[in-house]
Amino acid sequence: MLIAHQALESSDLGRALELLESQRPPAGAPDLRGWEWHYLWQQCRSDDLFTLGLHSNRVTVVAFFPDGKRVVSGSFDNTVRIGDMEKREAIVSLSHDERVYGLACSPNGKSLATASFGCIVRLFETLNWNEVRSFTNAHAIRSLAFSPDSRLLAGASNEEVSLWEMKSFKVVATFLAQDNWLLPKGLAFSPDGRIFAFSSGRGPIRLWDLAEKAEVAVLTGHADLVHTLAFSGDGRTLVSGSFDWTVKAWDVSSRTLARTLTNFAGWVNAVAFSPDGKALATACADQRIRFWDSANWDETAVLQGHQNEVWSLAFAPDGRTLVSGGKDDAVKVWSTQPAQAENFKANPDDNLHTILLSADGRAVLGIHTNYNYASSAESMG
Repeated sequence: MLIAHQALESSDLGRALELLESQRPPAGAPDLRGWEWHYLWQQCRSDDLFTLGLHSNRVTVVAFFPDGKRVVSGSFDNTVRIGDMEKREAIVSLSHDERVYGLACSPNGKSLATASFGCIVRLFETLNWNEVRSFTNAHAIRSLAFSPDSRLLAGASNEEVSLWEMKSFKVVATFLAQDNWLLPKGLAFSPDGRIFAFSSGRGPIRLWDLAEKAEVAVLTGHADLVHTLAFSGDGRTLVSGSFDWTVKAWDVSSRTLARTLTNFAGWVNAVAFSPDGKALATACADQRIRFWDSANWDETAVLQGHQNEVWSLAFAPDGRTLVSGGKDDAVKVWSTQPAQAENFKANPDDNLHTILLSADGRAVLGIHTNYNYASSAESMG
């Protein structure tokens, strides 16, 4: 139990649950668990709404479709799955020859692009999930992103970043961006489609003006590879997450660093802005998801539930839910809205004797008695 507690203190929920599960008594055996087991079990409670599905290997990337009803996830199990939010299960599975590293849904909802370890980029139409095009890139693509008008597709490998024009699938621009990591590389288009941001090497972030076809800025400050990038909805802020255990917020107009966030116990794998731009979600190797108020960059919530590193995040179009995927093979759905407490009144002659919290944390049971020895609700505060 001490080791399980230490695992929780070090943000290793998966290890804590593994230790607690190992202490469950076999059928027919005496139960020797003490109060500390039950206390730690409650501390391990997941904050997620539900698990949308489990892959048989790591989930590398997740995304919402523009309709908000479907979620797509790519995995090391060589599949891309489409999950139905209402049914809470996968409804389509697209097989690949290699592990899937990158995927992106076109903003117009018509296309899904995927990239696998074998350097193959595939394009699926979303009506019947038919593969309509594929090509072999010179290098394995780690990340993909569509432009807001769905006209361009960006892909990043260890050696370079490329832009393809979707109608012809011809390369319209290539940028040198070398690093030695077999990891995702940050890519993001500004909401107005004018600026393309990408990670370049171990730290620099480059801003490319698509209309002028010119580099307009190089943002420096990270000490290591930038895994993930996201623009705010108004395009004024660019956020970057890095292997250096930090998240940085950049003022796009002045090309300056506005804030550095350091509340992380590991490298930052994913950042995502809510559609209204008021909240930022971050995912880290410490298995937790953090929410931040973008007005002052205060941390507003810390959620747990994944049992290993969280690798990818995506907000629903309405901003009410967040989807995540990670090294524990799970695709999880989270509420972005704080739970609303409901007031209830007991008989004024009764006393509140016991309060019990449900396992999922969504309900409270209050046991009232009219015996004098019970503590009153008022005296309990």
